Amino acid sequence: MSELLTHALTVDVAAATAAAVAAAVDEASQQADRLLGGRPVPGSARWTAEDGTPTAADREVAAQVVRLRIELAAGLDPIGSLVGLRRWG
Repeated sequence: MSELLTHALTVDVAAATAAAVAAAVDEASQQADRLLGGRPVPGSARWTAEDGTPTAADREVAAQVVRLRIELAAGLDPIGSLVGLRRWG
């Protein structure tokens, strides 16, 4: 077996795996926002109008539900989404 192949089979991939999962979770969040039409930009008129209203809370819960669905469909660990949803009741 070549040295390169031996290295490929024995190198520690824990950190790379964690980075790939984190990137996938971030992407799931971005995709959830896109599917819901995006979030208002902080400081914008739309953001200011929604800040502290039931619409803002509904938007957050809806985004987390879509993120949870994406994570489950992709085979990712949904614990972060579940914790977030639990915080919102």
